[in-house]
Amino acid sequence: MKTSEKVEKLVQAEREISINDCPDCIAVPGQDNVIDVMHPITGQTIYGNKTIKQVQEENPGAKVMTLDAFCEEKAERQHLPIKWELSTYEAFDYGLNVLPPAIWIKDGFMVGEPYDHDAGNGQPRFQAYRQRGDIYEKANRPMTREEFRNEIVKGCDE
Repeated sequence: MKTSEKVEKLVQAEREISINDCPDCIAVPGQDNVIDVMHPITGQTIYGNKTIKQVQEENPGAKVMTLDAFCEEKAERQHLPIKWELSTYEAFDYGLNVLPPAIWIKDGFMVGEPYDHDAGNGQPRFQAYRQRGDIYEKANRPMTREEFRNEIVKGCDE
């Protein structure tokens, strides 16, 4: 095969690459977002068209990892135990009225727009509040609807 044919084949292959063909990303471990996705043929980033070294100069600690590994690490951080922290009536009222609640059960609700999505299963996660008598509480982390239902049921048993 001639060099020009090899180059043409490489160019054609690059055109046919979709984001689903890119298993690797570059990210700083412990952060919640990837910096960019790595092109499997060129080894450069898809959106920034940068080398790994260029990205690492701009983002100390960045490393190449699979998207699956990134999502597993993020999901682990997202699933820390849920704790309810003291809040104020004003914060509770604002969260309740800023948007219609995503879900409202007994004395608790989830703010009407997702905070983010669970990196493990893709479910939306919402900030949650609850009221227990004169006490207003906010969850220490966003949670899925299922987690919220479990927390409200558990709270009723306390």
